[in-house]
Amino acid sequence: MKIDSNKLEIKETCKPEYIEAIKQYWFLENNKFINKPTALGKPFGFSAYEFGKMVKSESKFFIKIQCDICPKIESTQVNSQSNFAILKSELYDSKTKLFYCSKCKALKEVQRLDELENQKAIRIEKQNLAIKNQAWSVLSSFQLNVLQCIIKN
Repeated sequence: MKIDSNKLEIKETCKPEYIEAIKQYWFLENNKFINKPTALGKPFGFSAYEFGKMVKSESKFFIKIQCDICPKIESTQVNSQSNFAILKSELYDSKTKLFYCSKCKALKEVQRLDELENQKAIRIEKQNLAIKNQAWSVLSSFQLNVLQCIIKN
């Protein structure tokens, strides 16, 4: 997943002493946030939760991600580092190592469902053919017993 660009907006009403900590919170290196809210909030007496809440109320972080399938660049607002991780897991395929925009992801899902339907149709066709040809009639008694056990379970 390659982040094409990012943009941080900090409210003008933000306390000056929080600005650098907010910038550090949103600092990305190799598409990973390297500064954790626990460490950043400690000098201000904030817990990780309190620091995260302050960051959400005082700033907005926007990212643009290039789809690996089509030329589309998807832009989205990230509310927290954990929100970024969720977004990443939804749009990034760890098997193929590709980022899919929402349109390509939906298309991929349709293709996956179509493939499942095709496999189901082939399975039903084979079952119908086996019934029509009475395929069980050529089975040995042992094979027939195994088949009956499979059907029962």
